[in-house]
Amino acid sequence: MLAPEAMPALLGIHEDTNAGAALITSDGTPLGAVAEGRLSRVKYGSGYPRESLGWLAGIADDVGATRAKEWVGSEPVWPEETVRVIAGNPYHVLPRLLDGGPPDGARDFRAGLQTAHLAWQQLIHRSSWLRNRLSDFCRARLEERFERPIEFVEHHVAHAASAYFTGPWSEATVVTCDNMGDGDSATVFHGRGGRVRRLWSVGAWHSPGQFYGEVASFLGINAMTAGKVTGLAARGQLQPALRLLEERLTLSSDGRRFKGPPLWERRSGAATWKRLSKLPAEDTAAAAQACLERSILGFIEAAVAETGCGHVAVAGGVFGNVTLNRKIADLPCVEGLWVHPAMSDQGIALGAALHALSATTQLAPRAMEHVYLGPSYQEEEIAHALDAVDASYTRPKDLPAAVADLLTDGKVVARFDGALEYGPRALGNRSILVRPDDPNINDWLNERLGRSEFMPFAPISLASSADELYDINPALRHCLPFMTTAVPVRRPDDTSHAGVVHIDGTARPQLLEPRTNPGMYAILEAFEQRTGIPSLVNTSFNLHGEPIVCSPTDALRTFREGGLDALVLGPYLLVERSTS
Repeated sequence: MLAPEAMPALLGIHEDTNAGAALITSDGTPLGAVAEGRLSRVKYGSGYPRESLGWLAGIADDVGATRAKEWVGSEPVWPEETVRVIAGNPYHVLPRLLDGGPPDGARDFRAGLQTAHLAWQQLIHRSSWLRNRLSDFCRARLEERFERPIEFVEHHVAHAASAYFTGPWSEATVVTCDNMGDGDSATVFHGRGGRVRRLWSVGAWHSPGQFYGEVASFLGINAMTAGKVTGLAARGQLQPALRLLEERLTLSSDGRRFKGPPLWERRSGAATWKRLSKLPAEDTAAAAQACLERSILGFIEAAVAETGCGHVAVAGGVFGNVTLNRKIADLPCVEGLWVHPAMSDQGIALGAALHALSATTQLAPRAMEHVYLGPSYQEEEIAHALDAVDASYTRPKDLPAAVADLLTDGKVVARFDGALEYGPRALGNRSILVRPDDPNINDWLNERLGRSEFMPFAPISLASSADELYDINPALRHCLPFMTTAVPVRRPDDTSHAGVVHIDGTARPQLLEPRTNPGMYAILEAFEQRTGIPSLVNTSFNLHGEPIVCSPTDALRTFREGGLDALVLGPYLLVERSTS
């Protein structure tokens, strides 16, 4: 058997909600990363990432990391001598018992089952004996499945590694925060010298992510899409909801712990919820956002004070909150902010692999340049999918010009090209594009797609026009290619971007460089040449309740069912007859 540092690949897996897998080389280069739900077509899919592993096996074959084409039943072979297998979540028993998780990732965060789960996670946080027993069980289950030794990385350690090793700094204050995982809800690490060292952890009991999920559930929003609360918040007033919600999330005086109500006060019939039910929903959302911001900002300040480093790298579902991220960057103690693009549990598999590698070799952080790490399809595969549905299509000589013409005419164009994006955001390869100057687009396009949203659509903009369009804090510059933060718009009343500016005068842009995505950049550039507008609406290519499309077949079905006007499918273009 080769020494670990000599192995050509490391395989990371994550089996809970937002299950997935990632494959990296022995120098930490990601070869592929994907969420299971994108392949299984179950949003936030949980359980053993069988389809993700099947896809990664093809990549591994190309680098000699599996026995080519050798499978046992439905499982690829991952030999010890060529692949290290690393699993996140050593204490998560349920996915290993049931090979799954909550149905479709949906749960009421104020229900009894969730409260019981919260208590269980807090017990894990407090008991090393329990952690050892759970780890033994999970290890036995996975080693039986893989028929070989498995390494484990704790949930928040994986989050921390995903943030530190894909960020731009050799030294960073690393903060993680989510609902809960392996007994913790938030952690602080010091990243330095190719290692992340844990400084302190916060248990599950008073989790900021749990708090925000409870508010989402109260407002009738699936807690897995709690970002809708952020959009609604800009429409509300803080008082009197703030006084009620401050009882449910505050920060300790030393900035190192969160405080909230006892478990029995989390039930849906608690007095706080009854009082909030008499107030407008947007006021509750505004107060929840304010409580979250105050608590997390104070926690970040305490973390930076501990490490003495103003470069902050973050991961965990709480940092999907783009308004919060902007305010983190505005803190005087923060010199720069990096949000891992797959900040949710989609990032656990990659983070686990990176952390395991850093334990056996010298691994330096390397700034992530793009997230196009998922499945891609050859031209022949795309043509076969088109022919299978008897679609009428063309292959334009100048595809960007043809698409820009349609967009200029106000058509809704879906783009499917290149590799699927890693993380929750569509960043040009699985996107729906529209011109950004229609102030009513949020209503009619969401209705067409069957969505209910409070956030406006996000813009994809030419990076060369960034300073003209947005008032950008330099501390956020590493976040802007990945749509992980909001920024103020320089001219909120500019009608050319009326469809992408929120009521609070901000937008959450993706700034695009030509080297990052040449095909998408060419479309954007051609659109600017025709209209003078250097941006487009960029929303994910999916219908309500479905994951972002992955395959050409997914794209064709979603295109038709969504009533879109045109579809870019690799080098091909489909245009509905009614748009001609």
